[in-house]
Order: sequence, then C-alpha cells, then structure tokens
Amino acid sequence: MNENPGKEAETGVGSTEVTTLNDMNQQDADALRQKLMAHVDNYATLGDHPIVKASNNAVQGIGDIRESIGFFTPQLKILIEKKLDVLKEEVEARFDHLQAQGSESDERHAAGILLDATQKMLRLKNNKYLEVLQTSFFNNIFAIYDVFTGELVKAIFIKKPSLFDAINKSLTFSEILKAGDIAAIKESVIDEEIDTIRRKSYVEQFEYFENLFKIKLTAFESWPRFVEAGQRRNLMTHCGGVVTEQYLACCKKEKVKLPNDLKKGDKLKLSTKYIVGTTDVVISVCVMLAQTLWRKVCPTVDEQEQAAKHLIKTTYDLLCAEQWVSAEMIGAYAMEIPVRKQMDTKSARMLAINRCIALRAMDKIPAMEPILSSFDWSDASLEFRLAEAVLRERYAEAGELMLKIGKESELVDRIGYIKWPLFRDFRATTDFAGAYKKLYGIDFLPGVKAEADQARAETVEVDTAEDVRSNSGSNLPVAAAPAVSTEASGARESDKAYVALDVVPTGAPHAVSIVQMQKQNEVRSLD
Repeated sequence: MNENPGKEAETGVGSTEVTTLNDMNQQDADALRQKLMAHVDNYATLGDHPIVKASNNAVQGIGDIRESIGFFTPQLKILIEKKLDVLKEEVEARFDHLQAQGSESDERHAAGILLDATQKMLRLKNNKYLEVLQTSFFNNIFAIYDVFTGELVKAIFIKKPSLFDAINKSLTFSEILKAGDIAAIKESVIDEEIDTIRRKSYVEQFEYFENLFKIKLTAFESWPRFVEAGQRRNLMTHCGGVVTEQYLACCKKEKVKLPNDLKKGDKLKLSTKYIVGTTDVVISVCVMLAQTLWRKVCPTVDEQEQAAKHLIKTTYDLLCAEQWVSAEMIGAYAMEIPVRKQMDTKSARMLAINRCIALRAMDKIPAMEPILSSFDWSDASLEFRLAEAVLRERYAEAGELMLKIGKESELVDRIGYIKWPLFRDFRATTDFAGAYKKLYGIDFLPGVKAEADQARAETVEVDTAEDVRSNSGSNLPVAAAPAVSTEASGARESDKAYVALDVVPTGAPHAVSIVQMQKQNEVRSLD
C-alpha cells in the first residue's frame, strides 16, 4: 500500500466519451499528466535524505542484478547454442570437402580448418561461462552492499555530528593545514573510518554498529542466511568455492544450519535460485539496517515520519516489482514492536497490508490472518476496509466499497485499481468488473486496452520464461528469448492489460522469469 498510488484528472477521465489521452483536449490531457507526475513527486523529496539515498541505491542496484539474472542467463545459453550450430555446420562442410576429390594442398587446408573448428566446439562444450556469470552476479551483490555501508555511515555522521566524538583519531598539525577547513577534516576522518569498517567481516561490522549505537542489530530471522552468504562470497572470491575452517567456524558461531556432511575441502556452487534468494536477504538487510540506525540517531517526530514514509514506499515498490520475499521480510521488521510504536496507525496499517499482499502472493494465506486480526478495521477508512476485504476474498463487499469510495480518494483511484498489487486476483472477478464499469463508465479490459495500445509502442514486451539447464544439470527458471506478446503468454486477462500499460514504478521487472523464480524461492542456507 502506498499513499496516492496514482491520481487522475477530475475532468471526465471516467466517462464513456473519454478513454485515452488522445480523446482529451489539450487542457484535460495536461491536467492528467500533472496528476500522474504528482504521484512520482509525492515521495521525491525523500530522495534528498542521505540515509534514503544510501538505502535506495542498494535496493536499486541489487534489484538490477536480480533482473540481469533473468535476462543474461538465457541469452548466454542461446549464444552458446548458436555458436555451436555454426561450428557444427563448418565441421560438416569441411568433412564433406575432405571426402571429395581435391588437391593435396586443399585437403591440408580443409583439415586444418576442421581441426580448429573441432577444438572450438570442445572448448564451448566444456565452457564455464555460466559459472563465471553467476559468480559475477553473486559477488556484485556484496560489492553493492559494501558501497551501501560506506554511504550509510557517512549519512549517519552527517545527521548526527556528535558521533565524531566516538572516533579515536588524532591529526598532525600539517594534516590540519593541508585540509584547509573543518569540513574537509571531517570528510577525511569519515573516509578513514569507512575504510576501517570495510576491512572488517560482515559480522564484525554489525558488532561495530552495535557498540557505537548501543543497540542489538542481529536479532532477525534471516541473519544466519546473511552470514552464510557473506562467507560464501569470501570462498568464491578467494578459494574458488572450496570450504575452509573459517567458513565452518563462522557459520557454526552464528547458528547457520549447514548440511551434516559438509566438511573442509568440499566445493560449494552457486545456483540461480540461491543467488535470487541472496538478493532478497541482502535487500532486506540494507533496508532494516538503514531504518534502525535512522530511527536511533534521529528521534525527532519529523525524522520518524520520513522513516515510516520511506519504509512504506520501499515495500510498495518491491511489491510492484513482485519481489515478494524481500517485501515480506521488511514487512515483518516493520511489525516489530519497537518500530511499530514509532509510527502512526495509518502507517502501521499500510505496512501490514503490504506484508499481507506479499504473503498472499507466496501462497502463505494462513500467515496473513494474525496480522490482519491485530488491527481493528471497523473504524478504518473505506480504503483500508477495501484492502482488508480483498485480502480476505470478500469480493462482493469489496465491490460495494469501491462504489462508496468513488472514482478517486486519497489512497485509491483508477490507476491504483489498474496497477496496485493488492488487486491482482480481484481484478479477474465479476465484482471488480461491475464496480469498475459503474465508476468509470467503461468495461475494465476494453478501457485499459485502449490506453495500453497507446502505451505499447513505448514499452518493452515482456519476455516469456522457460527452464534451461546449466552445465551442472540444475534447472534454472529464467526468461527465454525472443520476446513474445503477452497475448500468447497465458497470463490472466487482467494482468495482460496491467503489464501492457507499463504503469508499475521504478524497480518493476521486465522479465517474467524473475516472478517465476520468486514463486519457488524458498531458499535454504545452502542450495
């Protein structure tokens, strides 16, 4: 859930006469565009906050890796197969040439080409391209995390300069003269502190933060998975994936559940499923760490409100990107008593709804019930009652609530009905279709399709997905090329229109494969 998921113009967008931007006069079209941009600008000021910048950069960067997995992995397989086909044709052609009559020099030339092509085929068949690509993806997750910790430390020192007192650092007179002013001195001290922190292990970094801020930071469910992934990153970078005593000792200390037969000298591998699971864990760690330290060092009402707003926006964007696991992890963090006490009822309800959307998408419907039951919805606004009714599949009631809310409200409007993940299943019901037509004067699918046809030229078609097999024989659910129309992809009717409109915010997936990987992303500590 997000405040103002989309605002439309009040000048006849819902009438039968006006269905697309092309049907409007210039004044009405400009008014609609301004309303749409207001949605984007609604949270833009948050981006100026240094802690928000650090968090957003990490979420965006790791999200890019996640989408790259779905794009480049199948492309690599396709390129290898094409190259093999070309070489196979060349071998067959040269072999036929050798069998035919010709001069001795022609035979030697053909034999040389045949040998070269055969060697290239063997090289391709024994390649480790996928392993190299997966290792690069995996290591880059933590490269982004390392950048994040540096940006976060700098942001926190900016917000709370008194933290400089905790740094045991002395400067020579010449260093002070070279710096020129106090701002440059502070910048130099922070940079040195960041370098010191980055040389520590991830466990030691958390200990540093705990000691500096006098707060417990590792008491979250995915901590063991984060530790194991960080340790495996070290193995991949320095040991070729071979298990060391340090890896085993660190995992044991942090209560990581390892296979009983895993021992020093064994070699660990990376699967697509494991890497995608790691993106979920690291994204959630970045957001939770930023939020916790933000709330600790900036206890003012204004800062707490900004922190809550950013938490809502982050979970909403993750839902729109169909990154259910990370959205649910962050939602669980938001429901913890210390965090929940620092926000108003409206924000708490928004985060609860967002978490339930993620749980429902992961087919964990029973887990929603205690969350929904922890709130009294009877005194909530119509929009919240609509969300609660949809999550509990009381669709007839939800349709009635849509009519009571009207065409547009503070939290829900026409664009919200089209793109908000809450309505994914509800959009396919007759209750939704009937209420939508009464509100906007047109059928849901034809009306959306008219706008989708206009937007289609500016969007990238969604890739379909297939399972491809890696060199090690593991299944990799990733996108296949070439891209095809959603009309042939087997998507639900309502989602075809939703995808074609391309109205999801920054971070939304461009490959169905990531969604499919997410659905089976119950990742163990070792995969």
